Amino acid sequence: MALRITRDGIELMGAAARADCRRAVAAEVSRIAVELERVLAPRDGRYVPQTTVNFDSDGRICTVVDEGSRTILIHIPLSCMEADPASLYQRSLNLSHELAHTLTPCGEPGRATLLDEGLAVFFAEAYTGRPSRPPRRYREARDLVRMLLATDNGVVRRLRARHPGKRICDYTAPDILGEVPALDPSVADDLVRRFYCASSRGTRLTCR
Repeated sequence: MALRITRDGIELMGAAARADCRRAVAAEVSRIAVELERVLAPRDGRYVPQTTVNFDSDGRICTVVDEGSRTILIHIPLSCMEADPASLYQRSLNLSHELAHTLTPCGEPGRATLLDEGLAVFFAEAYTGRPSRPPRRYREARDLVRMLLATDNGVVRRLRARHPGKRICDYTAPDILGEVPALDPSVADDLVRRFYCASSRGTRLTCR
C-alpha cells in the first residue's frame, strides 16, 4: 500500500518528531491492513494503491473516497500525533476503525449500513484488544455484527467471495441469510439498514 501522512493536508516531512510519527503511523497502518484481512476478509484491491492519513486540527474522524482516482483519505484528530498512552490508543482505535471501511469503500457516507459501521467498531476493538465506548448507534451496529459473527465467523469472507462486485453497503438481507441461514432474519434486516439518514435541513443524522 502506498501511504501518505499529512497534517491538515501538508506532507509530514522534515522535523525528527514528524519523521518518527510518520514512520510509526506507516508501520501501524501496515499492521492493521494485515490484521483486517486476517480477521474479516480481503480488501477491495481497486482502492489499495494510495491511502492518505491526515491528522486533522478540526478533530474530524472519517474516511473520504475519491471514486475517480480510487484513492482513500482518512482523517483522524491532530491529538493522535501525541506519544502519550491515551493518544496512542486513540490513534490505533481510530485508524483501525477507519481502515475497516476500506474493506469495500462505500464512496458516499450516507450509503453506509449498520453492517459497515458495526464491522468497523468490532474490528477496532479486536485490533486494540480493548472494548471502546462508542455512541449508542455504533454500539447497536457492533452488537448486531457480534450476533452475525457468533452465528458464523466466516460469513464476511464468504460474502466477499460470492459477491466480488458488491460493496458491503450493498449487501441485502437475502445475501446474508443465503450464507447464514441460521441467523435471525430480523438481525439480517437490521444489518442492511442505512446507518445515516438525512434531516429536513440536509444535515447528516444517525437514523433512529
